[in-house]
Amino acid sequence: MIRMKCPLTILLGVMILVAAACPIVAQEYLCPTISIECLSKDCCRSPLEFVAHVSNTSSTSVSYKWAISAGRIVKGQGTPSIKVVSKPGEIVTATLEVYGPDPKCPRVASITQAICDPPPPIRLFAQYESIWRVNEESHLDRFANQLHNEPGARGYIVIYGERSRGDDAKNYLVANGNIESDRIVVVNRKRLRSKVTIKLYVVPVGAYPPHG
Repeated sequence: MIRMKCPLTILLGVMILVAAACPIVAQEYLCPTISIECLSKDCCRSPLEFVAHVSNTSSTSVSYKWAISAGRIVKGQGTPSIKVVSKPGEIVTATLEVYGPDPKCPRVASITQAICDPPPPIRLFAQYESIWRVNEESHLDRFANQLHNEPGARGYIVIYGERSRGDDAKNYLVANGNIESDRIVVVNRKRLRSKVTIKLYVVPVGAYPPHG
């Protein structure tokens, strides 16, 4: 890109360019800078979302072409961001080539993410409805024993109905099962049946909490 640095002559209100005294001055061209980041909440689990940031250029003058080393692009090809699905254990390298800026400028950037193993599954340990207290304590005693066998796991009490029943079950596990209070989580949900329903889950380290 060039610009002209010229003296001007004003004659009778008319601006006349004196070409003979007009040197051509080269103007420095700024190449765009390209960077990529992962926007996923957990950037080692599929799906992954990658977004490109291109500076020093107009977004309307740039086009994008993505390529990945593993998995597949499910959304966004030709745009500044893509969504990628991949399998556990794969290493995904997303490479972006930008078209539009001066060909002399660098126009390729990449990012690499390793897909971690899937989270361990949670286990429904027991499910029961409104029962005699002694029978419920039997469920809770076995639940406490299982949590002692898995020191890193947490116990989830999902109760459909009266929240107080879940709190009572937690208090029993803490007082009689010697389970640390912060390892027991009570989740209250809308009652599905006429009777109160309680589900006991064992949630290993790294597992997602129960949804149902």
